[in-house]
Amino acid sequence: MALIPQRLLNTYNIVIASRGGAKAVYKEGDFVVRMVGCETDAARNCEREFEDMRVVKGAQIMREGVKGG
Repeated sequence: MALIPQRLLNTYNIVIASRGGAKAVYKEGDFVVRMVGCETDAARNCEREFEDMRVVKGAQIMREGVKGG
């Protein structure tokens, strides 16, 4: 068993103060981006947030890969 940095498996697409603040927001090279709360907040749009992440900083996140390809 080993402890690993949170960034390795769980970064966020928005700043959430109670979950690490700006230190836990996606940066190029991070492996997983969690879009916490977008599906339950009527003011947010999950698909638009996904598209924003897909193009941010050259990230190579492909919709087909996420949907189960």
